[in-house]
Amino acid sequence: MATPSLALGLLQASLLPLAVRTRQANLQLDLAAALGWRRYELVARRWEAGEWVFAGALFPGHDLDPAGFLERILRAPSLENWTLSAAEGPEEAAELVEETASAAIEARRLVPEFLAESLLTIARRSPSVVAFSCTFQQRVASLALARELASRLPGVFVVFGGIECHQTQGLELFRQFPFVDAVVSGPGDLVFREIVDRVLAGKEVSGLPGVLAGPDRERAGETALFDAPAPASLDELPYPLFGDYFADLESSGLGSISTYLSLETSRGCAWAQRPSRHCTFCGLNSASPAHMRKSGARMVGEIEHFARERPGIPLVMTDSSLPASYFDDAIPELAARGLGATIQYETRADLTRAQLAALRAAGIAQIQPGIESLSTAVLRLMRKGTTALQNVQLLKWARELGLTVLWNLLAGLPSEPESAYAEMEELIPLLSHLPPPQSFRFVSIVRGSPLFDRAAELGLPCAAAPRAYAHVFPFEPEVVRNLASQFPREPEALEPVARYTRGARDAVATWQRIHSKTDLVVAGDAEAALVVDRRPIAPRRTVVLRGLERWLLDSCAGITSLARLQRGALEAGFGAAVQDGLESLRERRLVIREGSRWLSLPLRILERSPAGPSMETAA
Repeated sequence: MATPSLALGLLQASLLPLAVRTRQANLQLDLAAALGWRRYELVARRWEAGEWVFAGALFPGHDLDPAGFLERILRAPSLENWTLSAAEGPEEAAELVEETASAAIEARRLVPEFLAESLLTIARRSPSVVAFSCTFQQRVASLALARELASRLPGVFVVFGGIECHQTQGLELFRQFPFVDAVVSGPGDLVFREIVDRVLAGKEVSGLPGVLAGPDRERAGETALFDAPAPASLDELPYPLFGDYFADLESSGLGSISTYLSLETSRGCAWAQRPSRHCTFCGLNSASPAHMRKSGARMVGEIEHFARERPGIPLVMTDSSLPASYFDDAIPELAARGLGATIQYETRADLTRAQLAALRAAGIAQIQPGIESLSTAVLRLMRKGTTALQNVQLLKWARELGLTVLWNLLAGLPSEPESAYAEMEELIPLLSHLPPPQSFRFVSIVRGSPLFDRAAELGLPCAAAPRAYAHVFPFEPEVVRNLASQFPREPEALEPVARYTRGARDAVATWQRIHSKTDLVVAGDAEAALVVDRRPIAPRRTVVLRGLERWLLDSCAGITSLARLQRGALEAGFGAAVQDGLESLRERRLVIREGSRWLSLPLRILERSPAGPSMETAA
């Protein structure tokens, strides 16, 4: 909502060679203005609410029991619902649930007028083609408006695409909604222009790869839908067009809201190229499994273009992970250009300190690494390819360098060891000076994820349609399942997880509450190191380390094996008392270990960090 649609921006730009008039309609801004920004955001954060709000308009002749939806779904949210994960306690969570229900009721009341005004907005432009890009809970709203379009403007050609039109979902949507003239599965970069060209020329649209149209409806139940072709190179894509969004935002009456631009420099996930490494809970790349990236020169050029076109607006990359090759060319070049832009990327959690420093120098000051857990056993089940110690190391280095880290802690994987959360409960108080997770969430089962694909094998409840959809679609369960994106588990299935994670969740809540008031820093020289410890768990507020202990603390600034420490200590003339020295540091809660690998926790005062104190304030 606070960002223009990257998909629409790319599709609009792809039509420039046709020399046709195009206009994005950011109608969601009008609804947000009528409902109020906070209430709109509350509805948007509950996928069930976003779909339900428009269900009455899409199916006016059906009784979908709206009162039952409010009581059994909206006011009884699944434990997987992430909106509640930030609530500080049961009372705040209950207030949030009721506020969301109230906002959804009001939004549903506004829908008829909103659709009527939206139809007038579109009709004034006399379009030949209207295209909807459906991501997450946009599909029912889009279908409701498309239904009105087909009724009032029967000559308009209606196209649907986006992640919720991929493969099975796209086939079912085309079967069930005859007012949709074409459905695109997969990337629309190339095929959308061909669709528009054919419609304007009065030609048939059927027969295009990845597209269902016309006579395909009769065969939709018998055929598999292959994806539309992707561009040979992402460098071929035009820069997305965002001007219509900002014009619509200015005229919406919303006033000043914090916006950002969504951009992409790669598609797919390099880590998931081998199915055995696909993160078990992730369904984001099911529509673009092949990994593609833009060249370093194109990445730098595009970021510079938008940094200058929209100065002061953050640039948030939609990439599943920052391409590693950019450290060789693009990131040093970004640093050299000094654009002054605020850039956010998703990254791997196993970055080196030098790589993190390079990101900071390039203006990539906010990262979303795939941390997900502080248990190596759970990370193995997730297939993350990282360890708990690596995750802590990244949090430490990011704090030292002044990087903002966005991450969530996930739980609820099949067969995860309960003991992992008891261990996390013990670990977390040691980390109170490091960036806490935004939330502690239970893993959701989503279409396209390995958890969904292996549901029967794992005994997960993905065979039936989710209960919430019974209040959205008046179809048979098999049809609803084909349309569904989310497959939340019933509360009773997650109650054991809630019990064995209680201590860890409480520890995270404390971490979030006290983080801004705690620190653990070290500074010194070759002779001695002063440690200032403001964590609640600290045995002492200040510690002076000399000799072997000072050397060990410095040598464990990054993950280091016991064998390497023993060799280094001998070379430095400290003898063979390494194990005793490490245990002494651990008793002071200044180091942690995993197996034979060790990591020190104090932050080194090397440069002034906006996220941490200077030595003067620490002392």
